[in-house]
Amino acid sequence: MEPNEAAIYFRVSTNRQEEDGSSLESQMTACLHKAVELGYRVPDACVYQETWTGTDLMRPMLDELRALVKRHAIKALICYSTDRISRDPIHIAIIAEECEKAGVELVFVTEPLDNTPEGALIRYVKGYAAQMEWYKIRERTLRGKLTKARSGTLSWGIKLFGYDVVDKKRVINLHEAEIVRRVFNWFAAENYNLHRAAAELNRSGIPRSNGGRWSENQVYTMLANPAYCGRTFAFRYKLVPSKRLPSKNTNHRFRDRSDWIEMPNATPAIITQEIFDAAQETLKRNRLQSPRNRKHNYIFAGGRLRCGTCGHAMSGSCKKKKHGDLLYYRCICNVKSSYYKPCPQPNVRADEVEGVVWRELVKILKTPELILRELDKRTSGKKEALSDADELLLKNQLSRLSREEERYVILFGQESIDQAMFDKQISRVRQQRQSIEEKLSIIKQQQSELAAAQLHHQDLVNVLASLSDKLDNPTHEDKVRVMESLDIHVILHPTGKADIRGLIPQQGALPDIRLSRSLIQFVRFPFSIPTTIPLCSQKSTKVILYN
Repeated sequence: MEPNEAAIYFRVSTNRQEEDGSSLESQMTACLHKAVELGYRVPDACVYQETWTGTDLMRPMLDELRALVKRHAIKALICYSTDRISRDPIHIAIIAEECEKAGVELVFVTEPLDNTPEGALIRYVKGYAAQMEWYKIRERTLRGKLTKARSGTLSWGIKLFGYDVVDKKRVINLHEAEIVRRVFNWFAAENYNLHRAAAELNRSGIPRSNGGRWSENQVYTMLANPAYCGRTFAFRYKLVPSKRLPSKNTNHRFRDRSDWIEMPNATPAIITQEIFDAAQETLKRNRLQSPRNRKHNYIFAGGRLRCGTCGHAMSGSCKKKKHGDLLYYRCICNVKSSYYKPCPQPNVRADEVEGVVWRELVKILKTPELILRELDKRTSGKKEALSDADELLLKNQLSRLSREEERYVILFGQESIDQAMFDKQISRVRQQRQSIEEKLSIIKQQQSELAAAQLHHQDLVNVLASLSDKLDNPTHEDKVRVMESLDIHVILHPTGKADIRGLIPQQGALPDIRLSRSLIQFVRFPFSIPTTIPLCSQKSTKVILYN
């Protein structure tokens, strides 16, 4: 790092502002001039440009810049104005504090940075005003979208397959419209399913609007869109936080039907309402006949049977035979080959793998006190040292630290203590507060785990009591309840060996059992040692059961 090296940061909120370029260019020019004026040099690697909303603190470029500050890699950070850093006054204060701790000068082109308490208050007020302006912009934008929607004018730029956009109105693309009619006819008249339709489109070399391949999800999105029969709705979806980026609203969820706004004459119809309704009926029928909803009773639902080759779930599959359906489990990679690379895992008959696992569970269920004892053993540690008095004491300590921090702020504002003393005491108070908050978090987590364990214990008692006289002739629902209550998961390896995991206690010696044409031999095993069980199949494979 050179002694006069600085970084500049400039930001716009939308792609349109970025394409226009005027705002970014003016910000960059002003920041570079300010750097020259202050005697700083700005390397190309220290120029940070970003298109992101100013209400988020977590931004890719800003995160890199903050890491640079914390490493003391620069001497100054130059921005055009406070609202370019953030529209939230709390975020501005956080970044200003990080710069101050790292000895990095924070410079704003349009306004001086005053580090006195009065200056901090002014920065907060400006940040608050910027945040209020953002809310006003959002409200005006939403009001404009509502007006456009009610007039039938499109206000978004996503192209719908089958249409082109001319003067903010959809017009039919004749070539794509023919493909749309073909897809709807597959479902309305030929009883296609989503997998078959996507495979047929890809096999025919028909690309999507963006040139990509078709998947089941894209076909469903087309079939479920009423715009193809001439009915267009705005505000069908809302944005919710994503699991990958909780600070960003990127996932779509349907709004309540009452919130939808119909846009008159926005989209010309490609298909009739009758064909659209017939396609919806086929989708509904296919949904009921899907592996997760069909009448065939698979007890390994919800990913409880896993492929030992690739780790994905094994789903139920049915083969039609003259004398009845033959049920199998097969790796999901071989079911959805358009999504995943094919897996070499062989199929396994449902009755064989389910039979072996269920018979092992029945022996354990006949001694329910061992299951409850095992559950108590796993949760016994959570019952120790959970005192309401400890929690109350920690909360009182937090309150005391908050009052102490307020007193230091008042003393600093009255200039009764200097900056160094203020920083030292505030740092100590915050470290103590962080330590106490971590202890409180641990206590709350233990309390939550204990409550969940107690609830699970009672549920397990109820399940075991209700199944005591049904073990010899259980229903499908009984087996599923056992799988869920004991949290049974099975990993099936290509050799036929399976790892069975769950709340299964230690067992003693087990007798030999003959299943179909193969002899299944059991040997004595403790709680963590496997029992070898050859699983009957066409190749007489083996299964290893783990408790």
